[in-house]
Amino acid sequence: TPTPAPLIHSVTIINFSYNQQVITVRKGDTVTWTNKDTAPHTVTGDGGLNSSMLNLNATYSFTFNTPGTYNYHCTPHPYMKAKVIVE
Repeated sequence: TPTPAPLIHSVTIINFSYNQQVITVRKGDTVTWTNKDTAPHTVTGDGGLNSSMLNLNATYSFTFNTPGTYNYHCTPHPYMKAKVIVE
């Protein structure tokens, strides 16, 4: 059977929260985070997740090539936590 084409998933950062606390993707998929808060945020965590400071409407994308669970947080707001599960 052919392998499905990789997908791009979106996570919005709004109200000091990642809009999906847990997102499940396939190996090879990309996740794009978009900051919709006026405060700057980051996507920082496991497996190389390390965005710069994201200002309003800025985006960060990461392609997940290895299965596993990737926990991440916002550096200036460490109570903001979420994870990506790669199958």
